[in-house]
Amino acid sequence: TTNDRPQQLVTANAISQATGLLGTRVDVVQGSQTVSGIVTAIALQNGSPTLTISTDDRRTISNVAPSSVSQVRKE
Repeated sequence: TTNDRPQQLVTANAISQATGLLGTRVDVVQGSQTVSGIVTAIALQNGSPTLTISTDDRRTISNVAPSSVSQVRKE
């Protein structure tokens, strides 16, 4: 329907932005800590993108909201 179109555009834009983070180094706020790592995957949960990050200390953090990213760096 016509009312669904704006939401589809917002979702497509969010997915595009998240995909642009693949392979980049990011800082992510996790509670009271900031964790650094590389974005290794993008997934969709209920139509919203989430990130998977491989951290510098070799942990994998899944289901990270893109809004948790505090800094992005290209290597």
